[in-house]
Amino acid sequence: MPTNLSGLLPPNNSVRVDTTDTLTNKTIEDPAVVIGGQTGSNGEVIVTDGSGNFSFAGTEGLRIPAGTTGERPQNPIAGEIRYNTDNSTIEKYDGTSWSSILEPTDDLDVTSLSVAGNTIVDSNFKLQNVKGVNNILRKPTNIGPADQDTNVGNLLTDIDLSATGFGSLFAGQGGAQFQVSETSDFATTVIDRTVSGGSINSANLNLVQKELNENTTYYWRVRYFDSNNNFSLFSDPTEFTTASAFAGVDTPTITSPANNATDIGEEPTITTSAFSVTGPSDTHVSTDWQIATDAAFTNIVYESLDDASNLTSLDVPAGNLQDGTTTYYVRVRHTGSTLGDSDFSSDIEFTTSASFFPALGDSYNGGFYMGAITAAGQCYALVVAPNATGCACCQWKTSDTSTSGTCSDTDGYANTYPALENSTHPAGNWTATRTIGGFSDWYLPAIDELEVFYNNGAGGGTGDPLPSGEDFATDSYWSSTEYSSLSACCSNLSYSGRYGNSKELTLRVRAVRRVPI
Repeated sequence: MPTNLSGLLPPNNSVRVDTTDTLTNKTIEDPAVVIGGQTGSNGEVIVTDGSGNFSFAGTEGLRIPAGTTGERPQNPIAGEIRYNTDNSTIEKYDGTSWSSILEPTDDLDVTSLSVAGNTIVDSNFKLQNVKGVNNILRKPTNIGPADQDTNVGNLLTDIDLSATGFGSLFAGQGGAQFQVSETSDFATTVIDRTVSGGSINSANLNLVQKELNENTTYYWRVRYFDSNNNFSLFSDPTEFTTASAFAGVDTPTITSPANNATDIGEEPTITTSAFSVTGPSDTHVSTDWQIATDAAFTNIVYESLDDASNLTSLDVPAGNLQDGTTTYYVRVRHTGSTLGDSDFSSDIEFTTSASFFPALGDSYNGGFYMGAITAAGQCYALVVAPNATGCACCQWKTSDTSTSGTCSDTDGYANTYPALENSTHPAGNWTATRTIGGFSDWYLPAIDELEVFYNNGAGGGTGDPLPSGEDFATDSYWSSTEYSSLSACCSNLSYSGRYGNSKELTLRVRAVRRVPI
């Protein structure tokens, strides 16, 4: 049991232990212990053994006074130490004030720094007497958005992150690394972006709002690196909360075709809602159109990007969609001159017709479908031009002389190009120089092609399928087929007669084009 020494105290309320004495398992409840001849007071232990050393054997710890900041001694003496339970540090009293005894990982605030008597950083924060240092980079400080700022990005197109500029004593700037997180410990990041360059005088990162969520708190920080890839410390994180609504181009919707529409033809028209924005006004400058065979749009079969002509309506060109009840997915996005791109619309899907082959007389590929023919081993759909733009009266040739390369009864395209596309062959040249419905491959039909038209109801044929005003006249039409050196084949569509006529005669001409099927 410990021994209570209170009854042994000298008159001055101290316990004296000489340097040759041993004090073991004693409880000292009195205000002072003296070791080595001095008298203590106020709870002091005074060591005066000549060497000034006070040693403790064993592996246990030495407990020193502990308490809150408010419990510090009222009359401290320089050199006193204690454990401050408010900030969990050991602190010392220097005769004027209390301060923490720094641990190796603690930050150190100094007005100057000396090592072994040599000044390293003077009061103007300039380095002196330094050798063997190859990189010193200043830690940046976040500037904007202000810490704990709210409503960030309200009715704006982007969010700027800015910090103090790059600072280094030995190398130029290599770039900056920005991090944005939803947690202050940056365990995960929503943005981790490195911006390379040596001219980032002040760190700015322009965030497109779609990179962040609305009404969400974020933390951000930045660090610099020099041209030798040495990194500064990260800035102290600051936080901001985004606005409940961002500015931007509103996401369009597809108004036609209807979602899940069926029996769609080869050249459907896609339409969208009108251009609109949230926030400042803007001008609709282009639209991105995409059609794919899968909802993830990994297999895009047609797209028209930055399309400044088709802003809210697009006619899908022929040759891009397949028949056979094929399913396609469509999405669009609008672009403003200032606010940039909207999000892509929700996609819609549609299914094509079992067959794209049109009915006789249907509008098709710049004109009207009027049957099919096989030429040079290939089957073609025949298209006749509208009367208003594809019909004329011309000579076959300016002289009754032979023209080589015009002997085919079935291939009007081969007859026309190149033999008839010149001024000495007015009929063929007129058809070859037409641009109708966006197509410029029109030609003078061969004699068998004219017969296909008659057999399908053109002119005097039975059951004319062409729209009103688009039928052939019951008159003679030039073909591209040469009859002899002095004449060319023509057909009277009142009865499908075919015969030769002087090339210098002026007869009717109807431009034709064909589509492989």
